[in-house]
Amino acid sequence: MFDFVTSHLYEKSFVSTLRAHNVKPCDADFRADCGLAAKRSLSPFEYELWRNTYLDFLVPEDRIPVAIRMHIKQRVGSAYIRRGLTKLGTYFKEKTSCH
Repeated sequence: MFDFVTSHLYEKSFVSTLRAHNVKPCDADFRADCGLAAKRSLSPFEYELWRNTYLDFLVPEDRIPVAIRMHIKQRVGSAYIRRGLTKLGTYFKEKTSCH
């Protein structure tokens, strides 16, 4: 699941869309939800690794030690599932509201 969501993040990372609230989620909403899921499930150091590697794509994945990489993927992958980020069709069809 982690790789599935991350690949969608990569595809949409260069798309700039701004929408008013109370509409269907956009790519920026998806990026923000992924970031929140990661931030809430990782330590500050692990979050910085995740952000630089999987959100901003600044650091190649192979530069992170395998054990740390797997730990991050397991923790964040579980958070993606809990937040419903793996169901892209459902995610982008539901309306959101400004809270």
